[in-house]
Amino acid sequence: MRATRTLSPALLTQGPIRRVVDVAAARGLKIGAKTAIRWSTAGKRGIRLPSLRISEGRCTTAAAFDAWLQLLAELDAGEPASAPAPINDAEAERILEAHGLGRGAR
Repeated sequence: MRATRTLSPALLTQGPIRRVVDVAAARGLKIGAKTAIRWSTAGKRGIRLPSLRISEGRCTTAAAFDAWLQLLAELDAGEPASAPAPINDAEAERILEAHGLGRGAR
């Protein structure tokens, strides 16, 4: 099972928001804009980089980037990453219904 993470509201309180490309460069990682988008949407090894999409592109904080790198390091070391709690069929149906996509929507 692949672990996933979503954007935490606390991201905005973790310090200044900077472009993912710039935060990575400050840590010696030269990446392009497409890599920043991929890390933020699909993730790396199933772990998404917490980020915001704003006019400058994908942005994050240094603290969020460091925490994300730590999670990846834990995966490399064989330590399990936290996985999201699974939802049952009834909960999935309730969520779909709330968005007008359930079995009753046609």
